[in-house]
Amino acid sequence: MTPKETLNLFDEKYDRLEYSSLIRFMSNPGWKFSFDFKTNAPKSDAILPDLENIESYILNFRFFIQDNEPISLHNLRNFYETHSHDKEINEKFSELRSILNSELDKSWPFLFNGKRLTFRNIFEGFIYSKLAHSKVESHKFFNNLTKHSFGYYLALDYFLRCINLKHDILTMIKHLNKTAFADLKTN
Repeated sequence: MTPKETLNLFDEKYDRLEYSSLIRFMSNPGWKFSFDFKTNAPKSDAILPDLENIESYILNFRFFIQDNEPISLHNLRNFYETHSHDKEINEKFSELRSILNSELDKSWPFLFNGKRLTFRNIFEGFIYSKLAHSKVESHKFFNNLTKHSFGYYLALDYFLRCINLKHDILTMIKHLNKTAFADLKTN
């Protein structure tokens, strides 16, 4: 892909995410997790998105996380190094990636069977064993957690938090792209 095609792909996939039903839902009214242990189901006041909205979002979001795509955050790092000659902008991009990775590597505040997961484990568990792939063996611990109704909905709440964080980072990268590659966008 040419640099301009890569930036256009980024914009196209980002716009699909930005105007997705999931982001609209998460923005207004927002989601709320509450659980009724007597019925082993979310309480009537819980506000959760439809699985179809999550799956639709992930269909486009995967372009930003799968390294076989030119706009994955990993490949964008190389793109910035190659096509942006502004050290300050490149540092800002690296900072955004570092913030994202730091947040994802934080420990989930709950223990399950005496073990602690990270937010990355939750995020990747949903993506790679529930939504976009079926790599259950690679995410066995996550799958054991989500076999239980409470575990599933609690993990879903944190998965949505991860999506929110990642979407915010992508928004900042989109704005950074406009500054970093203004000359590429017009050519």
